[in-house]
Amino acid sequence: YRRVFSLVELELADLRLLPECDGRLPAGVTVGAVEPTNYHAAWKTVVDSYAQAAFTEKWTFERFLATAVPTCWRAAWHEDQLAGVALCSLRRHDPTVGEVEELSVRAESRRLGLGRALLLDGLRSLREHGAESARLYTGTANPHRSYDLYESVGFRRQNEYVRYRKPIGI
Repeated sequence: YRRVFSLVELELADLRLLPECDGRLPAGVTVGAVEPTNYHAAWKTVVDSYAQAAFTEKWTFERFLATAVPTCWRAAWHEDQLAGVALCSLRRHDPTVGEVEELSVRAESRRLGLGRALLLDGLRSLREHGAESARLYTGTANPHRSYDLYESVGFRRQNEYVRYRKPIGI
């Protein structure tokens, strides 16, 4: 068997200990809530960020809306264009645990600090809505170094889920 995919579960155990956001965003960039009129743009940002990724399934806008819990969703805007989103929510069975469901920044806006600003803003929103801790899942083969970002704000590895495949002998 050979390892073909790995997913890591990370936890930030105490949302009271969030680092401060340094506030350094590029000129013209603002971070705030995702309004209903921007749900389609938020969905498109996530879908576009996975366009070249392996192991992704088609995620329709209708399915996105059917599972949406937008209370803690955050967006980064560069002037009038959506540059990135943090889709965060409270767990239904335990609202003291927040989840970062998606953190996506458009390719042309990466490496500018938007991911960190969005992540911290989303985590603060979770805390304001009653979450005490937060969890997320990320692939280990991630070219955008998201794992480093998550660790830099206090997330720590809890579990790793590995998918193996048996090579077919021909």
